[in-house]
Amino acid sequence: MRDLQVTKEYQGKGIGAKALKKVLMLAIDAGADSVRLRVFKISPARHLYQREGYAIDKEEERFYYMSRPVN
Repeated sequence: MRDLQVTKEYQGKGIGAKALKKVLMLAIDAGADSVRLRVFKISPARHLYQREGYAIDKEEERFYYMSRPVN
């Protein structure tokens, strides 16, 4: 997944969660075993990703690398 952004006026309305569900369905259809992403540490979206089942696999100075299984 790359560069998912929801403008401030639409945040908190479930749009990001719906987009993540669509990404998951595309990954399943493609036969992938996981979905990975990178998020800035300062991004509040990290909480959305965690609620949607993503876990932090690695961190660097500015980023978290997160993934979730497709199952």
